[in-house]
Amino acid sequence: MPDRTRRAGILLSYVDMLLVIVAILVVSVAPKKAADGVHVEAQYLVTIEWDRMLDDDVDLWASGPPDASKPCFYDSLAVGALSLDHDSRGYMDDKMMVDGQAVYLPHKEVMTLRGVIPGRYVYGIHLYKARRSDDGRKRDPRALGIAVHVEVVKLNPKVTVIFRKDFTLDYEGDAANVWAMDVLPDGNFTEVDPPVEPITTKFYRTKT
Repeated sequence: MPDRTRRAGILLSYVDMLLVIVAILVVSVAPKKAADGVHVEAQYLVTIEWDRMLDDDVDLWASGPPDASKPCFYDSLAVGALSLDHDSRGYMDDKMMVDGQAVYLPHKEVMTLRGVIPGRYVYGIHLYKARRSDDGRKRDPRALGIAVHVEVVKLNPKVTVIFRKDFTLDYEGDAANVWAMDVLPDGNFTEVDPPVEPITTKFYRTKT
């Protein structure tokens, strides 16, 4: 058993390292130029992460130019300059068995802003599904208290964390806008207050 535990721990360390490497590869693609002259190399990286022991599905959403009514999320992976590079659905994606022992990988979603396209970008989180966890913890479906860690990283001219904060989602369907910025023509940004109405709420309200 100690041998299995050690191997599981080593595997988990490798997975964490792999996630970092993948993120670096995602943002270090050779710069290109679109036909209209817009620079399309990665400019911003947004990630969300939550307790790996919970079998919950938290989604990262974002809206931006050219049409804020068409957000980027799990059902629309690339919209404008926004690209959802990694989607996590809980245990379905992040739990595996190693030598008969469960290994829980980090629940993490990653979205990239690939280009200097001026305009307002709004990011939000949404609890799509909450399920019974393997550790058997008791949970109130109306007060789940799921802590979601959000980070925004500016990639150019150097990698800089520009926002870091924890948010709480309490029930299935709960949502919140977590960050908003105006991207300027030179690639810099101005932080702005996100709208009160969550991206998801507005999307489903206008869709019906």
